[in-house]
Amino acid sequence: MKRKSIVFKLFLITTCTFLLFLLFQMVFQSLFLERVYYNEKIKNTKDSINEFIEKYPSTEENFKLLSEEVNKFIEENNSYLAITDSSGNIELSYMINPIPDTMVIRGEDNNLYKVYLDSLLDSEDFQNLEFKLNDEIYVDGLMDENFKEFIDIYSIKYKDKEYVPGENTEYYISIEDTTDEDSLELDDYLKETSITGTIVNLNRTDYSKDLTFFYDDLLLAQINSFFTDSNFLDPSKNDFISYDYLDEMTNVQHMIFIKAFKAGDETKYIFVSTSLQPVSEALTVIEKYYIYFFIVALLLIGLLSFFYSKMISKPLIKINNVAKKMAILDFSTYCEVNSDDELGSLGNNLNILSKNLEHNLNELKIANAKLVDDMEKERQQENIRREFVANISHELKTPLGVIKSFSEGIKDGIYEKKRDYYLDVIIDEVEQMDKLILDMLQLSKLESKNFKLNKSSFSLDKLIYYSNDKFGAMIESKGIKVNLNLKESTVYADKSKIEQVVNNLFSNAIRYSPQNEEINISIDASDKDICFYMENTGTHIPEDEIHRIWDRFYRVEKSRSKVSGGTGLGLLIVKNILELHNSTFGVKNTNKGVKFFFSLKKG
Repeated sequence: MKRKSIVFKLFLITTCTFLLFLLFQMVFQSLFLERVYYNEKIKNTKDSINEFIEKYPSTEENFKLLSEEVNKFIEENNSYLAITDSSGNIELSYMINPIPDTMVIRGEDNNLYKVYLDSLLDSEDFQNLEFKLNDEIYVDGLMDENFKEFIDIYSIKYKDKEYVPGENTEYYISIEDTTDEDSLELDDYLKETSITGTIVNLNRTDYSKDLTFFYDDLLLAQINSFFTDSNFLDPSKNDFISYDYLDEMTNVQHMIFIKAFKAGDETKYIFVSTSLQPVSEALTVIEKYYIYFFIVALLLIGLLSFFYSKMISKPLIKINNVAKKMAILDFSTYCEVNSDDELGSLGNNLNILSKNLEHNLNELKIANAKLVDDMEKERQQENIRREFVANISHELKTPLGVIKSFSEGIKDGIYEKKRDYYLDVIIDEVEQMDKLILDMLQLSKLESKNFKLNKSSFSLDKLIYYSNDKFGAMIESKGIKVNLNLKESTVYADKSKIEQVVNNLFSNAIRYSPQNEEINISIDASDKDICFYMENTGTHIPEDEIHRIWDRFYRVEKSRSKVSGGTGLGLLIVKNILELHNSTFGVKNTNKGVKFFFSLKKG
């Protein structure tokens, strides 16, 4: 990629943006994430404690509902709690209604008995003992005869060993207070009983993996420390005591929350312990894998930035290439950007601009070509006017000079002996001038835009026969042979003008044909046109001047000799008449001489 290209710039900008964002995120996680987590953890835990306290008065009398609220608090906050009275006596802890360790025995009387094993937890030997189903066992203790449950164990004999509970054992009892009246009722169905049977069901907790007792001791230690220091909180002020506590045994950071609240008329304290280990572990893992994460992210960012820059710049490059060609007036390429966004709109607008520029430039070229053509025609017209003035001056000056000199000679009596001859010369020059003026007037009419032809249907072959007879004397005087190959041909044209065309061509052929040559005239017919051909032999027109024979006063001989006669306007008159008839006409050299031709529409 070129450094100045838009692909490189987009790639660089995108990559730097993502990298800065990535670095910012990494720095934020390293420096602030743990603190943000701590603050959020404190806020959420305090909110949960307040919510629990609000529900506590309504759930205190309902043991099941209270258990649900405690379990909900533990699950949602990953915390453990305990509630004490104002003296530090525990009234409720997260151990409320735990699932006890139990054993079901089928006695020799075939009845099932449930044995609560909690009273044996202090015995290390008992904790290491693994009971097995269908083994024989002996149990001695206090049994509830209504439910066939041993609620207190005196001793257990299993595999020739006897296990006795310790002296400081805390028994599994209900959290509800037991009155003296209730004690009397208990004596009616609680009896010391001994049974022997087989183990049919076991429910034991692996205390080596269960942290419940660990947190129990941790929270109990904080409770004892609080009340030992004679701390006091005013429940009406909604104050919290919160502090961090590092457990040296596990090296795990904990946060302790303490708050006083009113439950009826009594002041109670709630103690909550929450572990801060998850975020520490997460940050440790993140920091450990930062280098790998950064490398992978860098590769992905580079790859995505490259494709992104290519995707954005591809239509821009197309547009730029089209714009470059437009700059050198090449409109052959169109911008193909198939998208509905601003780039697609820009490409379409560029195509429209290209079409409009191409159209306008083509029109401008046509206008320029027409202007050049008009200027060339104007230049030619100017040259023609100058040549016309020069020619007409020459054509008039010569006869006028002859007339003047002969008239003066006759007046002075110089030409008395040949008076009639010189008068005939004067008359001839006057007639020639008169013919020239008539031709000029006729040419002026033909070149006028208002001139209209008087078209009708007539026989072209008869007109040719008539002209042949008309020029009979001139033909005989030069010994010219006229060969007529004519068909009956009716044309639709201006008869008088076509007669003038034929007469001019006839007289021109006679005038420029040497003695004893031939004039060949023929008519050919096609589907729509009649073609006239006239060839006079014995003479040719130079190829480099053949296109000029239609010009004013053009003569093949440069001396402008009057020997051949004519005004020099005959062929120009022919040209104008044929153009008015939309005829195809022309002249060309043949092997024998010069051939003129023109076409007319069939009548």
